Amino acid sequence: MWCYCILLMSCAKELATPLNYTKSMIILGAGGGFTGAFSEYYLMENGQVFRSGNSDTTYTYVGRFSKTLTSQFFDSYDMLRFDEMKLDEPGNRYFYISRKKGDQANKILWGYQELSNKTPAIYHQNFMSKIKDLQSENTSQNKN
Repeated sequence: MWCYCILLMSCAKELATPLNYTKSMIILGAGGGFTGAFSEYYLMENGQVFRSGNSDTTYTYVGRFSKTLTSQFFDSYDMLRFDEMKLDEPGNRYFYISRKKGDQANKILWGYQELSNKTPAIYHQNFMSKIKDLQSENTSQNKN
């Protein structure tokens, strides 16, 4: 019996993190300002969400988006053609969206001036709103 348990435990999958995840993931971040601090969030195709920042050396698990919400973010990214967009205008306070697919990555970065095409900013705001909902949900579950 013990041999069977040990065998099962040794075959258990390693927890996927942004460092070892091989499928597509969307990365959103913001930073700058007086402190220069930044934070970024990683949405994996499996719905897991992680956070890191300039003082973090690890990735913190935030929670999991539903399959529907995860699909909406990935589908919207494709539909809005963010992979084809060229935008690199950081300012004192900056925002970015990126998707990593294997070795490929495209980063949209703005903050220098207000965007004429507001879709990246709206996408970023919607994503961050869902992150706040997820964090609130996890906080209320931990209290119970």
